[in-house]
Amino acid sequence: MRISIITASALFVRDAVGATAELLAEQLRGRGHAVERIAIPFEAKALGAIPEQMLACKLLELSTGEPDLVIALQFPAYLSRCPKLRVWLLEHFATAYEPIEGGRDRETRIIHGMIRAADAASLNAAEKIFAGSEPIAGRLRTLQGLGFIDVLEAPSGNDPSDWDAILRRLLD
Repeated sequence: MRISIITASALFVRDAVGATAELLAEQLRGRGHAVERIAIPFEAKALGAIPEQMLACKLLELSTGEPDLVIALQFPAYLSRCPKLRVWLLEHFATAYEPIEGGRDRETRIIHGMIRAADAASLNAAEKIFAGSEPIAGRLRTLQGLGFIDVLEAPSGNDPSDWDAILRRLLD
């Protein structure tokens, strides 16, 4: 199977999601799959730049190379256009859903609204959604109104037996 794994993070930053993406790619390759890992530059701290970064993801066409499956691991990676999208949400962009002390300025309200609308459209269009933890699954249920969300906790190591159940569920 041809599988693309897509993540988003600040340049030159190695984070937990990126590390899990590397482990996932290694496990999939070890089972004979062709895997392409795609890391989209994303800087969450620059609130005003988030709409442009979201647009860049929406314009990213992942059907090039004809993957059989695309696994997105975080916002805004799952906004990308692609066939057979599965989201394994390891990190929820909860900032857009949390109240800010003292209220929100107009720009913040607009951008957070854009994030919520994009989340709703993209997550509802995904073939399958998994959460990396129960708290993330709970936020998806309450904040996005999604029904049952299957929880898949990422193993910390690279032992193939730790990955067997996760890969079965992701690829099923």
